[in-house]
Amino acid sequence: MKQRDSISSSEITSSFGIAMVFALLIFGLFFSIIAFAAEPPEGNNIPQKLSLEEASKIALKNHPLLLSAEFGTQAAAANVDDVRSAYLPQITGEGVRTYNDRGTVIAASGGLTSSSMIERGSVGLSVSQLITDFGKTTNLIASSKLELESQKEHTNFVRDTVLLNVISAYYEVLRTQSLLQVAEDALKTRSTLFKQVSELRKAKMKSDLDLSIGESAVADANLLVLKANSAVDDAQASLSEALGLKEPKIFELVNRVNIVPPPDSIGPMISTALDLNPEIAALKAEGEALSKNVAAARDAKYPTISAIGLGGDSPYRVEHQPIAQHYEAGGFLVSIPFFTGGRLTAEEKEAEYKALAAQQDLTAKMNELQRDVRIAFDNVQTAYKNIEVTRQLFKSTHESLELTQARYQLGRSSIVDLNEAQLADTQAAITEANADYEYLIQRAVLDYRVALHVED
Repeated sequence: MKQRDSISSSEITSSFGIAMVFALLIFGLFFSIIAFAAEPPEGNNIPQKLSLEEASKIALKNHPLLLSAEFGTQAAAANVDDVRSAYLPQITGEGVRTYNDRGTVIAASGGLTSSSMIERGSVGLSVSQLITDFGKTTNLIASSKLELESQKEHTNFVRDTVLLNVISAYYEVLRTQSLLQVAEDALKTRSTLFKQVSELRKAKMKSDLDLSIGESAVADANLLVLKANSAVDDAQASLSEALGLKEPKIFELVNRVNIVPPPDSIGPMISTALDLNPEIAALKAEGEALSKNVAAARDAKYPTISAIGLGGDSPYRVEHQPIAQHYEAGGFLVSIPFFTGGRLTAEEKEAEYKALAAQQDLTAKMNELQRDVRIAFDNVQTAYKNIEVTRQLFKSTHESLELTQARYQLGRSSIVDLNEAQLADTQAAITEANADYEYLIQRAVLDYRVALHVED
C-alpha cells in the first residue's frame, strides 16, 4: 500500500511539472505574439505619415554616420584626459619573487641597472611625478583640445550633411509623386480619347490612322506611369536610407511646400559661410592643433625632470642574506636627449610640414566653399525664376491642348496635331511639377553651404 502511494505521488509530481512547462510555453508564445503585433518589422510596407521635421529628428537620432561622428567626438574627449594624465602622479604596484642558483647576485643581462638577481620576494609601490618638460606636455594638451574642437566641428558637418540628404530625399519623394500624378492624368485623358476614337471608328467617322495614333498615345502614357512608379519606389528607398533605416519603408509624406523668395545678395552669405561652415571650422582647429604639435616636437629637445619614489616590503628573504625587510627610496630623474639619431629633428620637421599642409588645405577649402556658395546661389535664383516660367508654359500648352481637342472634335484638326498637343501639355506639366521641388532642393543646398540648416 505504501509503495502504491509513493508511485502515485511521483506520478502526480511529474504530471504537475509537465503542466507547468506547457503553461510557460503557452505564456511565452502569447506574449511573443503580442510583442510582434505591437512592433512590426522595420521594413514593412505599411504607410506612415511623416513630416519633414519628424524626418529630420529620426535621421539625427538614428543615422549611423552621425552616430559614428559622435563616438569620434567622445574618443577625442577621452584623448584629452589621456594626454593630461602626464601631469598627474603615476603610481604603480609591483611584486616580484626571484629564484637563483647558489646565491647569484649578478648576471650579464639587463644593461646598466642594479641587479635584481638576489633571491627574494618583495612587494611595493613606485611613484613618479613629472615636474617639468619645458612645455612639451602643455603643447600636447593644447593640441588634443584643438583636435577635440576639430572633431566636434566634423560632427556638425556630418549632422548638416545628414539633414541635407533628408531634405533632398523628402522633396524627391514629393516630386516623384507629383510626376506620377501627371502621368496618371495623362493616361486617363488619352484613354478617354482613345475610347472616343474607337467608337467613332466603328461608326466610320474616324480612320485607322486615328485609332493607331490614339492607341500609341495610350501606350506611351502607360510607359510614363511605369517609370513614374519606379521613380517613386526609388525615392522612398533613398528616403529610408537618409533616415538611417536598415530596410526601406513606405511613408505617407506631409506635403507642406512653402516657396520663400531667395536672398538678393551673395556677399553676406559668403561671409556667413566662411564664419559658420563646420568644415572650415574643423580645418582651422586642426591647423592650430598641428601648430601645437610643432611646438611640442621642438620642446622634446629639452630635458625632462621628474620626481620618483618607491617603497615596500620583502617578506621572503634567504637566511643570512643582507636585505632589509623594508625598503624606500626617492630622488629626481633628469632626462636629457643629447643624441637620438636624428629622430627628434625628423619629428619636428614632420610636424612643421603637416602644419603647412593643413594651412594649404584650409585655403583650398575656403576657395572651394566660396565657389560652391556662388554656384548654389545662382542655382537658387534660376530655380526660383523657373517656377513662374513653367507655370506660364503649362497654362499656355494646356489652353492650346483644349483648342486642338475642340478642333479635332469638329474635324478641323488631325490626330497628329492633337497628339503633339498632348505631348507638349504632358511635358509642360512635368516641368511645372519639377519646378517647385527643384527650387526647394536647391535652396536646401544653399543653406547647407552657408551652414543655415533647420534646427532639430
